[in-house]
Amino acid sequence: MDSKGIAHLLSQEHPQTIAVVLARLNSDQTSEIIEHLPRQLQADVVSRIASLSHIAPEVLQEVDAFIDSMLKPALGRFMRND
Repeated sequence: MDSKGIAHLLSQEHPQTIAVVLARLNSDQTSEIIEHLPRQLQADVVSRIASLSHIAPEVLQEVDAFIDSMLKPALGRFMRND
């Protein structure tokens, strides 16, 4: 799945969810995916990424599970290791 396909998949989610998922990726992949999001979502998602602070560990576990099941095959080398 390319960045356009990932953007399509993510665009079905709430903007905050998209922001948390994209914050877990490296900046190059995040920017590619944002470019393919619908225009009305782009500013909202970028704003939410910029304002992310503490995210509960349980939420991060859910996001990581989503990434592992839905996105990891497509992202592979783009994942952040933190």
